[in-house]
Amino acid sequence: MLTIAITCPPLIGHLNPMLALGRELQRRGHRIVVVNVPDMGAAVRAQGLAFEAIGCADFPLGSVPAWLEELQRRSSGPAVLFTVQMLAKLARVVLHEAPERMRALGIEGLIVDQVEYSGSTVADILGLPYVTVANAFHVDREPGIPSVYTAWRPSSSWLGRLRDRLVFALEERSYGFSMIGRYINQQRQRLGLVPYANERDCYSRLAQLSQTPRAFDFPRACLPSVWHGVGPLRSGAEQVPEFSFERLDGRPLVYASLGSMQGKRRAVFAAIAEACAPLGVQLVITHGNQLRDDEVTGFAGDPLVVPYAPQRALLAKASLVITHAGMNTVLDALHAGVPLVAIPITFEQPAIAARLAWHRVAEVIPHKHASAKRIGAAASRVLADPAYRAAAQRLSRAFAGEGGLLRAADVIERALGTRQPVPALVS
Repeated sequence: MLTIAITCPPLIGHLNPMLALGRELQRRGHRIVVVNVPDMGAAVRAQGLAFEAIGCADFPLGSVPAWLEELQRRSSGPAVLFTVQMLAKLARVVLHEAPERMRALGIEGLIVDQVEYSGSTVADILGLPYVTVANAFHVDREPGIPSVYTAWRPSSSWLGRLRDRLVFALEERSYGFSMIGRYINQQRQRLGLVPYANERDCYSRLAQLSQTPRAFDFPRACLPSVWHGVGPLRSGAEQVPEFSFERLDGRPLVYASLGSMQGKRRAVFAAIAEACAPLGVQLVITHGNQLRDDEVTGFAGDPLVVPYAPQRALLAKASLVITHAGMNTVLDALHAGVPLVAIPITFEQPAIAARLAWHRVAEVIPHKHASAKRIGAAASRVLADPAYRAAAQRLSRAFAGEGGLLRAADVIERALGTRQPVPALVS
């Protein structure tokens, strides 16, 4: 049995899938330690996993909520850049503190989030195997596939490919690896390690796991041979919040969520409520504990408004999901075979929404155009046309065939245990 460290950004959307992986591997007899900043400690310990705090000086308790508060005041490019600045600060903490902590803990292998770029260098410093996990939409650039920060569809034309190359180059200069990578490479050179040429060099050569199955992506031709699109990383043992299911009255259920980072956008929830009020549906809104008590009243149509909801249990009963196209809500909806109305706001949400439209499982409304009238019209179309649900159920069946959490744990055990590449199974 192995002692395995898990490292990821201090964001619930990244942490929760990692905790599911950690619990499954711990169930199989492995010792799991989650290495992260202090704000993540309570969530980790609540799931029965060991926690090792790093960055106590740079990220004291309360830092992550304060960062999220600031992030929600931004959108699109400024939000991405602000996030990258935080990830750059985190990369410095991880490289400075994690190697010695992991050495003292007797770590034998790492599970590293795809956008936690310094984790691979920590593994190299310690001479340990590691596996990469893409909890957000996987960042694997490929000719003909647009940037994950755009809402574009694939284009095989020379103009489309030129567009994509220009955007990729801009991203390399402005975001992500260019900002973080310079520091990482300075440290790698200082330690006698080969510098990275680009962010792809950070990813594991043993196994790369993604919550995004091939069936939900645009058609791909150049994914790495060790890339595994396993689908949503979920555990049946997950703790779920209480919910008064007896309040559901039998009308078609519409579930609305803006995830853990956008839940303060009361205006969006108000537009959703106004849109659903005349449709003869029952609306459940979950805001991730982001709204004040005085903000959860006064919505049109008297929806059920809760800070947290048992998402998968409600999706099993839902006719429609209205969401910002965050990865975890979208994957849960598609796994349940439920169509969507997507209102992408920032990060990779426009790219996820573009794939929802490509597979015809959703109507998409850009955030700046998300009026109650437009949301209502889109919701009416999705509810009235059985083709949307049929498409969602096709994806649900495809997801079920990818293996999810159990296959991911199998791949990790094989990769870390043998230190050999684990080739993908491509159907």
